[in-house]
Amino acid sequence: MKVAVVFGARQLLGYEFCVKLLEKGYAVNALDYAFWQERQHEERWLFIGRNANLQYFNIEDRDIDETLQEIEESSNNTLYYFFPLTDFYARDRPEIHEQLVFLLKKISVRSSISKSIIVFVQPSAIGKWNRNFSSEIETIKRDMWNKQGKIIEYCIPVDMSTEKGKFVYYQTNKTHEWQKHKMKEHVTDVTEQIISHLEEKILS
Repeated sequence: MKVAVVFGARQLLGYEFCVKLLEKGYAVNALDYAFWQERQHEERWLFIGRNANLQYFNIEDRDIDETLQEIEESSNNTLYYFFPLTDFYARDRPEIHEQLVFLLKKISVRSSISKSIIVFVQPSAIGKWNRNFSSEIETIKRDMWNKQGKIIEYCIPVDMSTEKGKFVYYQTNKTHEWQKHKMKEHVTDVTEQIISHLEEKILS
């Protein structure tokens, strides 16, 4: 069974990644911060919270090194890390941004980085108003590249209803060039599209 780790798991895109990964048979380790969750996030979580293949962690309640070690030991193969950055950019919470940067730095120095697939889902450039946060993310990504981590980035449009919104752009640390991926007709679920593309085109 493939093992995935989703950060910001109870937020908008993070939750959808958890749902689709479970549907595709992944064991999902869901991480989020209790203090930025709202009632709607908790209520929605009830739909998948009892799934046997889902394990949830409140990050602030645990030592992150121990948590990552526990997750790594549960996987005999590649670990798939999902960072839906759109959720983090969408909310102006500097303390959450600082915590995510801290977590990414922790992951970047682990020996398992060379055996991991790291997926960043970015908003379109117009949505990146937090330049300091964005700059720190870019620095950490370069560190991960240098340590042979396999990184795949997806850039998703703000408005999925327009003609331009029917395309997702992606790049890997091998190409460093954005490539266009056309969304399937009548499918607006971007998380399903990304996971399918990841499995069919990148990991095949």
